[in-house]
Amino acid sequence: MFTLTRNEFESINPDYRGVWQKECTDLPKWPQIREQYVGKRTILRQGALLIEDMHFAIMT
Repeated sequence: MFTLTRNEFESINPDYRGVWQKECTDLPKWPQIREQYVGKRTILRQGALLIEDMHFAIMT
């Protein structure tokens, strides 16, 4: 896991950063894992989707 400041996150091109908004109701355990994904910041880096609190943290 790595850390970023809010300014560092905001400096990433908007095409490569965002907030998870999609509901994945087709996944059997979605209700149990939903809070781990929806609303979290995301970064696309070297072809991989990185998710806040799993792969990186934003320092305030």
